[in-house]
Amino acid sequence: MSPGTSFTPVELLLAAIGGCTAIDVDHITRRRAEPTQLSVVVSGDKIRDEAGGRLRSAGAG
Repeated sequence: MSPGTSFTPVELLLAAIGGCTAIDVDHITRRRAEPTQLSVVVSGDKIRDEAGGRLRSAGAG
């Protein structure tokens, strides 16, 4: 994302999915040991067709 630009709705959704996933993983792993590093990658394909725009194949890992 370039400086001075804002998130699109799809980018906001993916950022929210990534944030929630990171909190869940941190909560689960903290029970055994304090994590020193955590990385979450979120991706999705936005498609636009006659039905409109939608997000396909969203995932976090």
